Amino acid sequence: MAAPGLDSRWSRTILRCLAREPSRRFQSALDAFETRHINSGETDVADVRDEHSMKYLVKSHEMFFNLAGQTSHLDSMSDPYTDLDINCRAQLSILESCRRNNRDIRIVYASTRQIYGRPEYVPVDERHLLQPTDVNGINKMAGEWYHILYSRVHGVRACALRLTNTYGPRQLVRSDRVLGREHDDAVVHDDLLG
Repeated sequence: MAAPGLDSRWSRTILRCLAREPSRRFQSALDAFETRHINSGETDVADVRDEHSMKYLVKSHEMFFNLAGQTSHLDSMSDPYTDLDINCRAQLSILESCRRNNRDIRIVYASTRQIYGRPEYVPVDERHLLQPTDVNGINKMAGEWYHILYSRVHGVRACALRLTNTYGPRQLVRSDRVLGREHDDAVVHDDLLG
């Protein structure tokens, strides 16, 4: 998602990697969102791997909250090429679009604690050795490093947040393809800021 500044009116640009079919629940949330926002011209929806769309969509934004990615560790092991496409190629598409069309944009990349692998000590800190235990962890680590590289080499302002346990102890999430209810509510009911 991207927002054109921190003023009182936020616009939303939803960019997805359309490498696989969404779950029924996610599709339902997208349909409700589309009915409310896209048809009214308030929101654009595009695939992050589509360079033409990305060129147009990143131009006018100051912030880009990069939540694009696959989180399923099991799927990454059974279908590593799809995971590579979603967690690496899509990230390069985003970064190249920003480098070529809007170097002033600030990107916050949603990484994962899974890049650490099995913890050697707790609490895990940023000095912990990176030892991913599956294809997803390796690809998410590569996505994070793409952001670091583009920041250092091309001046694209990017940082990474290594998220962990984002659903909390009582949030039942049976599949990586299921969004938490809070996220669905935020998308469908305009409650993005709490």
